[in-house]
Amino acid sequence: MKDKSACEYILREITGIYDLKVMNVKTQYSIRNLNTHSVTLDVLAEDSKSKIYNIEVQKPNNDYHPKRIRYYQSNIDISYLEKGVKYENLPDIYLIYITAFDIFKLNDNYYSIKRTVNGYDKEVPNGIHEIYLNTAVKTDRPITPLMEYFKNTDMNISHFGALSDRIKQIKH
Repeated sequence: MKDKSACEYILREITGIYDLKVMNVKTQYSIRNLNTHSVTLDVLAEDSKSKIYNIEVQKPNNDYHPKRIRYYQSNIDISYLEKGVKYENLPDIYLIYITAFDIFKLNDNYYSIKRTVNGYDKEVPNGIHEIYLNTAVKTDRPITPLMEYFKNTDMNISHFGALSDRIKQIKH
């Protein structure tokens, strides 16, 4: 994920934002808090439109993952809003959580969470986009081949663009 092109490929496939241009990628990015629990983010990326992307990869199922993502999101928000700046200037954030298990146990491999007003089909425009993916369930969704590639990372497979190129480079 340190490779901007590979990270960009993955983000485009997961979000469906195909004109996304990654400007900056940080891996194992720590947000230190003096009086509270600190976090280390697997991947923190920023695109050309100042949107933020946090990608977390979890193999063990030994945590309460939705609240973990909530805590990560709050730490990212705090680190991106300077004192005196209006809340409307908080960047949109994509929280992408990839697991080896079906977190919601609904037999799917892609879950997009949206906050809506109860009783209405009205989305709350708070700029938070949560996407949960897993490698445990095979579906007919377009994201399934990428999830299978995450699970197997065969360097002989080359149809995943910059991601395949990076995998070949690492394995050689």
